[in-house]
Amino acid sequence: MGGLLLVVAVLTFLLMPKSKPAEDSGGKQSPGGIIAILKVPGVALASFSIITGSITIGFLNSTLEPHIRQFNLNPVLTGLVFIINGGLYAVTAPAWGWLCDRVVQPVYAGLAGAVVVLIGFILIGPAPFLPMDTVLWLTCVGLMIHGIGLGATLVSAFVMALRESINHGFADNIQTYGLTSALWTSLFALGSFIGPSVGGILLDEVGFRWATVFVLGVQVVLMILILGYLAKSRQGRANFGK
Repeated sequence: MGGLLLVVAVLTFLLMPKSKPAEDSGGKQSPGGIIAILKVPGVALASFSIITGSITIGFLNSTLEPHIRQFNLNPVLTGLVFIINGGLYAVTAPAWGWLCDRVVQPVYAGLAGAVVVLIGFILIGPAPFLPMDTVLWLTCVGLMIHGIGLGATLVSAFVMALRESINHGFADNIQTYGLTSALWTSLFALGSFIGPSVGGILLDEVGFRWATVFVLGVQVVLMILILGYLAKSRQGRANFGK
């Protein structure tokens, strides 16, 4: 499904006609399309955040059932385990949106999301470096934490991409909103393709607990990139003040 969504998204970019400049933006033209918006550093960082978030979803979609099969759950309980992270995401995503709009900058929410997702995946396995066996309640707690962090990651990434694109010359109109939304959707599809593909291979080769190291590594990379972005932004503001 992820691969099909990615193909459809690319076709949409190629086939959709260009819209005329909106009157409410004073006829201001956006500086370009998908390539131009990806050249904006904040948008590029948000794009990677979207991919990492959807990777975690796709990873669990292909590996969670074999992982919890050891608990001999009936189909109903298995289904309940699968909706834990999605349910927490649905509940907390509006709250993260409100926070990004009114309280904190999206980049800080994204950093918090990466940390929370990292903690969640450490518990779901649990991670191979933890000296403990797999227990159902700990897996469920990890899924709950993952859902909360996922909301922060995906919501903040969209808000950040939209704001940064406008701050770097894109018009504040429906064309930019649509471009940002399409970018979010296509990158989410890309992560949905990578997650189960890599997850399935790793599950067969090293088992679930060691397979989670892949997701943990991706989250660590995201955290490093966000911290680097924040450091560079602060340096830029300091130089501007001089």
